[in-house]
Amino acid sequence: MKTLLTVVTVVTIVLVLGMYLSIEAAVESKMTKINTGNVVCVTPGTPVQFSTSSVPTNQVFITGFFRTYNGLHAVSHDVDKGLFVGDSTVCAGGIEDKLTLSTRKGVLVISTDSIMLPAGDLNMLYLDSVNTYDGVAYVSFAN
Repeated sequence: MKTLLTVVTVVTIVLVLGMYLSIEAAVESKMTKINTGNVVCVTPGTPVQFSTSSVPTNQVFITGFFRTYNGLHAVSHDVDKGLFVGDSTVCAGGIEDKLTLSTRKGVLVISTDSIMLPAGDLNMLYLDSVNTYDGVAYVSFAN
C-alpha cells in the first residue's frame, strides 16, 4: 500500500510539474520576436521617434545612457538631466541651461536606470533629452 501511495504521489507531482512546465513554455512562446536598438537625441527639445516604420510590440525594456561631447558614455544620476520617454508630445523641458520644468512630459529615465513599458508599436514611442547625444538602448518583445 505504501509503495502504491508513493507511486501515485510521484505520478501526481510529475503531472503537476509537467503541466506547470507546459504552461510556462506557452507563456514564454507568446513573445517570439525581439527587436533591439538605440535612440539618440541629437537636438534637445525635438522628440525623436523610436522607429519611423511600424514595429508591433507588446513590451519595451528601456535603459538610459548619457554621452559626453567626444562620444564617451558619462554616468549621471541628476534628475534635472534625465531623458524622457513618451508619445509625440514628450518634453524634457528644454536645453540644459534653460530648463522649464513645468513643461516636462513623459517618463523620466536616468542613466543606467531601466524601465519596462507596455507598447503597441515602437513608432508610438518618442525620446527627448536636455543634452545632445543622450539616448536610450531598448529591447522590445512581440508575439
